[in-house]
Amino acid sequence: MTASSPPFPSYGATSSAPPALSNDDSDQTLAGTPLLRTSDVSVHEDDDCIGISPRSTERTPLIAPTSVRRGSNGSLASSTHSDHETIKRSQKSPRVLIVALLLLCFATLSILFLGFMLPEAIQEYARKAANIQLRSLSVDSFTKDGVRVRIQGQAVLDAERVNSALLRSLGVLVGSVARKVKIGSSKAVLYLPDYPEGVLGAASYPELVVNLQNGHATDIDILCDLVPASLEGVKPAIDDYLSGKIHSLRVQVESDMPLTAGILPLGTHKIVQDVVLDDIPSLPAFKLSRLNLAEVRLPEQTALGANVTVDVENKYPISFSIPPLGFSVLLRSCDQEFVEVAVARTSALNIKPFKPIAVDVAGIIRSIPFALIEVCPGTGTSPLDDLLGQYVHGQTATAYIRGLPSDGQDSELPAWLEELLSSVTLPVPVPGGNALKDILKSFSLDEVSFQLPDPEADPDSPEASPQISATVRAIVALPEEMNAPLDVSKVIANADIFYQGRKLGEFHVPKWAPATTVQRDEAHELEINARVENVPLKVTDTEVFSKVVQKIIFGREVKLQADGTADVKVGIASLGAFVIRGIPAKGDIVIKGGM
Repeated sequence: MTASSPPFPSYGATSSAPPALSNDDSDQTLAGTPLLRTSDVSVHEDDDCIGISPRSTERTPLIAPTSVRRGSNGSLASSTHSDHETIKRSQKSPRVLIVALLLLCFATLSILFLGFMLPEAIQEYARKAANIQLRSLSVDSFTKDGVRVRIQGQAVLDAERVNSALLRSLGVLVGSVARKVKIGSSKAVLYLPDYPEGVLGAASYPELVVNLQNGHATDIDILCDLVPASLEGVKPAIDDYLSGKIHSLRVQVESDMPLTAGILPLGTHKIVQDVVLDDIPSLPAFKLSRLNLAEVRLPEQTALGANVTVDVENKYPISFSIPPLGFSVLLRSCDQEFVEVAVARTSALNIKPFKPIAVDVAGIIRSIPFALIEVCPGTGTSPLDDLLGQYVHGQTATAYIRGLPSDGQDSELPAWLEELLSSVTLPVPVPGGNALKDILKSFSLDEVSFQLPDPEADPDSPEASPQISATVRAIVALPEEMNAPLDVSKVIANADIFYQGRKLGEFHVPKWAPATTVQRDEAHELEINARVENVPLKVTDTEVFSKVVQKIIFGREVKLQADGTADVKVGIASLGAFVIRGIPAKGDIVIKGGM
């Protein structure tokens, strides 16, 4: 190759040879060579391809504009149009890049908003818009550590419950887009924040799909496993509830809740929610619809058996079955200690939502402890006196029950439930009854002798008052429920004495009078007779008293009326003796004339 030869072969193009370069000015020539150098490119008539040398050197230009010669087939127009499109696309590419970057930034901000800010707002919307209606709460089964509960109800997100317009609109928008969300199975821990160490327990719940659209209902029918915590932490709350100190209760629920929308996982969200339970219901009201008392023969002794039917209100949508339960019946002594007076056992129960509950209870009273019949200091009555007195006068008395541990290996209750029942003492209000209101069919003072006051006696002595000696006779109608033999051994009475509707005076038997009892089995009655001697009559109206004395002196019969109460000491062979105080007593006192 000579110096005058062209630097690369020509493909179908003619051009003049470049001037020869000498060795002396080669460096200058290379330095002056432009980065973009023109060359001739021919367009063949029979080929649409542009001829470009495949052999390039350092002097080959990066972009080579051509000196185009028109071909006969019009290929020049096509090539020019293609070049213009390439130039336009290259001019638009920066705009596209900017738009793409803006969209990416917006998407990133959206993700940040949805991932960090929106969940809190949506949680707030869900808390305020949620309307949950509980249809049924039932115990499916007892487990070794807790209880399996079936919950049935309906949940609806109602945007009208949300006051904030922004939050309401955001919630409706997200609900319309997401439509449904799946809550994965997890565990929730329940606390009582107002009580130290107040852990109620843990609840395991299954996965649940919730409809987030406004006004769309989600039917709930799930099984949850509840495991109670230690009783020590919640016992103060139980005591406050039983004593009537709690009217509302704050419960804190804490759960790690996995969420999924369609196939898109939304992560696990830690939910801590305070729930305030207002208007906590008190213990349900109940009444005794049946009571039957009778002596029963036990291997070691004779005891008093009691069969009771208790009707209990049920205003709640709860449903569960309870196996037979054993418990102690307790009363408080003078020292406010619990004293067992009976043991009892319930029948099996099947509780239905909103249906009244009838509980059959069978109890045994082996004896009456001395702590219940001893007179309390400063009161003059015993704890049993107070209980029976409240019942007789229609007032509500209070007994207590406490669960008993099973005495066999075939118990149907898990160990944790037995421990719970045996550690809690529940007050049981006993409504006042009317069984003793008309217990006395008749009351009278027969064989009455009237003694005028001694005018020479000391004014403060009993002899200064009129004195009555009489036989107190009472016919007692026993309640149909009482089938045990009774024996009234002593009587004491107090009454106001009236004549023709005006009060004459007061009659007070100062001490217990011995009594005899005749039981009439065919009439289910007791005839009680007691003789009282020289009982002072405290005169409160001397005018009325003068009229009575005049009639007696002139030999005329006088009929007085007594209105008061009687205390009786009752003995049951299987239990011993106890006192029933304040039995209403009303009858006639007939005094024959003559001195």
